[in-house]
Amino acid sequence: MPIAIAEEHLALADSVRALVAKVAPAEVLHEALETPLDNPPPYWRAAAEQGLTGVHLAESVGGQGFGILELAVVLAEFGYGAVPGPFVPSAIASALIAAHDPDYPLLAELAAGTSIAAYAIDSGLTATRLGMVTTRSDPGTTKGSARNSGTTRPIWRTTL
Repeated sequence: MPIAIAEEHLALADSVRALVAKVAPAEVLHEALETPLDNPPPYWRAAAEQGLTGVHLAESVGGQGFGILELAVVLAEFGYGAVPGPFVPSAIASALIAAHDPDYPLLAELAAGTSIAAYAIDSGLTATRLGMVTTRSDPGTTKGSARNSGTTRPIWRTTL
């Protein structure tokens, strides 16, 4: 059973499926199994131009203003197409940031597709409990911060 439950969701799923077929065909997946992808991956700009990197983010930060259900539709189609790369972790990271602070400045870059994020969850089961939630692609990039449970924690981001 597909996630898309309304006509608008079906139309969104069809649109994303067409984009995935165009920019991430099976050959891209097979190549990614043999060779690391460029960062950002080849499809990233097309996904950003279609508004998919910010479909769930508020319009005030450059997103499409839809919600998690629409993001789930997009993620389902990316998953169905087995699209390699950072789309899913970046979308989840931006949703987590937006849930805490919907106007956080980094969200504008994530919505526009000019930054890619990732997330980590501290399970509390490690020998050294640092409590750090970090997104990092390149240690030489700009450093920002986010608030989580009243504690400032570093965020590393890559500006593309």
